[in-house]
Amino acid sequence: MPTLPPTLPELSQNIWERYGFRGNPFDTRALSASAGAFLLIAQAIVGRGMEASESQRLTNFLRNPGGGRVIVEGDVGVGKTTFVNYHRYLWEHEAKDRLLTPVNEISVYGNWEGRDFLLNVLGSLINKLVLLHGEKAIHEHPLFREIFLFNRVFLQRSMEMQVSILGFGGGYGQATQVTVPPAPSEAPLQEYLAALVGEVRKNGYNGVLLHLNNLELLSLRDPKRTQQLFEEIRDALQIADVYYVFVAPQGFFQQIITPLERVRSVFWGQPIILPPLTKSQVVEAVDKRCQILASNGKFIRKANRKRCLDKIKDASSIKEEDS
Repeated sequence: MPTLPPTLPELSQNIWERYGFRGNPFDTRALSASAGAFLLIAQAIVGRGMEASESQRLTNFLRNPGGGRVIVEGDVGVGKTTFVNYHRYLWEHEAKDRLLTPVNEISVYGNWEGRDFLLNVLGSLINKLVLLHGEKAIHEHPLFREIFLFNRVFLQRSMEMQVSILGFGGGYGQATQVTVPPAPSEAPLQEYLAALVGEVRKNGYNGVLLHLNNLELLSLRDPKRTQQLFEEIRDALQIADVYYVFVAPQGFFQQIITPLERVRSVFWGQPIILPPLTKSQVVEAVDKRCQILASNGKFIRKANRKRCLDKIKDASSIKEEDS
């Protein structure tokens, strides 16, 4: 029998441990809103904290009871997703009047119609409830179970079929037969969403907070189709106790929303425009990540911290401090 070659230590993915870190302090991905994230967003946020004017505006929007719609604008890479994730984290985990929010932001695509938008919103919310309560508990709740099944079927893009859902775990032994209607319309989907939000409120939340992404590509590729989508979802955007935060490129509100009188009338004031971080803020952000990611609370040697800071000093995309 042939012998397997010994494991080569240089092929392990622990390069950052060699520098005293638990993870990559230069990771360019947006910080997560999850309370279990490796790099907790409430600790790592820089330049977008509650003292920032942009944060104060978004907080004022979310403090209004009953739900609402707002656009967060900014150039690519300025940190729009991290900014919204920070507020999602605070309002789910730290706020007095908590808002339920899905695990991830919802990406909006160009081929969507109004019902696709609602199906994805329902799917994101029901998946969060599965994570919180477990799949068995969801299937024991009539409304949650119905939305779960309905969403799973229609996200397969097959509108005329019968499905047999075999066992959801936890001892389910018999199949559940679901007859799928020819195609869902927006009206029943809106009713599902309103009912789901009502059940969420019974579980101690004041509403739900939805983070909608990917509008850069959608608006640039087909502005007219983007406007049509917003016309189609206008009524859904007014469902009580739902806070919609759309992340978009700078100028989106003026180009897409302003010309649509019916749509503009349901949005909150003007967009929240997010400027780039200054050079000193980027240095501070990387320095803070280096400290947070220090392995086992070990002191990071000056040489290692200097590597962190030197890494971004020559980045051409960083805005210089105003003199």
